[in-house]
Amino acid sequence: ILAGGTVVTRIVNISSLKTTVSVGEMEIGSLKKGMAAKIVVPAIRSNTLQGKVNAIAAGSDPATGSYPVEIIWKNIEGLKIKSGMSVFVTIPTKERDSVIIVPALSIVEVDKKEAVFLSVNNKASIRFLSPGRSIKNHLEIIDGLDVGEILLTTGMTNLTRGDSLLVVLKGASTSL
Repeated sequence: ILAGGTVVTRIVNISSLKTTVSVGEMEIGSLKKGMAAKIVVPAIRSNTLQGKVNAIAAGSDPATGSYPVEIIWKNIEGLKIKSGMSVFVTIPTKERDSVIIVPALSIVEVDKKEAVFLSVNNKASIRFLSPGRSIKNHLEIIDGLDVGEILLTTGMTNLTRGDSLLVVLKGASTSL
């Protein structure tokens, strides 16, 4: 005899699966419902499975600040995959031929905007920019820098716009 509401069994349909991943605020704007997703199930050493973004939360999780994104896919591995197994998910976004990556420590805040110091004609110059994705301790720069510009990466603490500079490129030898 069982009490009312007691769970006797749980039936799980594993023909199609879903997972929810947490996405940071710098990346969430790049995602759209229906985008392709690649899923790997390490426990079964699966090949890459194809899925898609099914839902994107309108707000962030207050505990983590990240945005829940639901991914769904068809289970082509059969009974190897079990409900509750961990997965790795990759959601490819826009591909670019090349990007500018800078050390995160080179970014400074000026007038509540993100900027960098550049050497222009041996003078300190401030350039406001639009950062993109964070990649370990580096940032992708979407707009505001061009290839070949000289970015200052150290000594910016007491630097102001227009200060004279003697720039030493990393790996170069100088004699004063």
